[in-house]
Amino acid sequence: MQPQELASDGVSYLHVLTERGLSMTIPARTISPRADGLPESILRSPVIASVIASRDGRLLEVNDTFRKLLGDPSLDCVHGRHFVKDFLFRPTDWREWERVIDGEGAHELELLLVAKGDRDVVLRGTVEHVRSSAANGSYLRGLFVDCTEERRFREMVLKMAAAESLLGLAAGVSHDVNNLLTVLIGNLYLVAESLRHDEATHLKLKRARDAAKRGADLLRQLMGLARGADAPSEIAVVSPEKVIASLSPLLAAVLGSQVKLETALDSTAPAVRINRAQLESVITNLVVNARDALAGATGTVSIAVTSVELGDAEARSRRVNPGCYVRFAVHDNGCGIPETHLERVFEPFFSTKGSKGNGLGLAMVRWFAEKAGGTVWLESRPNEGTTVALLLPGETEKGDTSVMTMPLSALPGGDETIVVLSTEPDFRTTIEQILSVLGYTIVSGEPTEDTLAMIGTRRAAAMVLDAQALSEPFVKRINEVLGARDESTGIVVVGDASFKWAVDSVRVAKPFSLGELTRAIRTAIEGD
Repeated sequence: MQPQELASDGVSYLHVLTERGLSMTIPARTISPRADGLPESILRSPVIASVIASRDGRLLEVNDTFRKLLGDPSLDCVHGRHFVKDFLFRPTDWREWERVIDGEGAHELELLLVAKGDRDVVLRGTVEHVRSSAANGSYLRGLFVDCTEERRFREMVLKMAAAESLLGLAAGVSHDVNNLLTVLIGNLYLVAESLRHDEATHLKLKRARDAAKRGADLLRQLMGLARGADAPSEIAVVSPEKVIASLSPLLAAVLGSQVKLETALDSTAPAVRINRAQLESVITNLVVNARDALAGATGTVSIAVTSVELGDAEARSRRVNPGCYVRFAVHDNGCGIPETHLERVFEPFFSTKGSKGNGLGLAMVRWFAEKAGGTVWLESRPNEGTTVALLLPGETEKGDTSVMTMPLSALPGGDETIVVLSTEPDFRTTIEQILSVLGYTIVSGEPTEDTLAMIGTRRAAAMVLDAQALSEPFVKRINEVLGARDESTGIVVVGDASFKWAVDSVRVAKPFSLGELTRAIRTAIEGD
């Protein structure tokens, strides 16, 4: 970048440009060597950070703006210190300065500095080599503007784009994953029901199918994010004590042998009305964060559940309504979080783990808490540990209605004929077996013309259709067949579909519980 002649009187100006579109001109004849000092307009500028360094990288002079960017405005914080060793995050950046010595004019570049509190500061501007007998030969002079927020915004946009691509990929494979979960949950139901006489085995199978159901619920939430909308969620009255107790074996395995898990559960704490799968996901996320804070060392992670009554003043400070709440506190005795980071820990894409974190965990915890009518906050001290407190509204209703899976005998059944159409053999077989146990007669097959011809000769009270397996022309043929029938046939569409049907249809989102499917079938048949 060469100095540009911008005035008719021959005065040379150094034109400093940044990607922000900021442009300023500085009379070159007023920029004197260090012995004469920089002009007052530069030294006192709140925008321009000026740096003068020797050819071997020692700082000779900086202005107040540069000192403030480093986080220490004291006059002697940089005097005599080595620019490369003490402040440059990437020592290779100094090579760009060295190239200026052999060239002419100014060189445009970007610097990444390490400021007080291990903060990253991004500067963008120009460096020029100034020759002067008054400064014992020559020195390097840099004029920069702070582009830290610009860089942070650009990185956030890139992370958002990557997250959007990931969600798009997840949505693309969701059909296969949903079918696998349906088959898994359905067969676990069947095996568990056949072994009810063996209490120990039945309990293990019930835990397995409950875990699969939680996975299905979480996948449904992920698909809701991919579509840019909240997915339907099963809200129930949940016992906090039971949630933590049932999660403890899994959390202990996640923590590993070097980290001890401690729980303190208040049995008198009220229930909370929440999606159980989401609550379990949030607690697991916080425990994983606590484990990471220990950085592989031995330590302790504790989970405490207590009842809290908030008065008007404290409720206002927490930005919630006064009343009874349940406090979930996850504490670790790890490295803690620097004070400079505490205000940003709940920001999307901000991570204290550097490149190892995606910055979404605590942001999702905050979203979950506020959506439930509660709040979350974090307390931490370096080398003393961190506590994350999740506050959720308490319920006056007693008991726990979050039954993950019901016995087959509790599901609604019937003696009608049901048609099941899907391209997935395992999906068809599982649905057929379950509905058969509930008393239905099942006709199943792939969505083909031969299957439609067979359906045309049979009376069917309802059809269960796998939406992802249907094409628009085939949907038109189904409507034609249904329109030619005298008796009514209910439609249950499993999965997302925008097709229009000749009769009213009942939608069931994937993945689904067997209770949701059987209730949808009765609704389609009875028209309620």
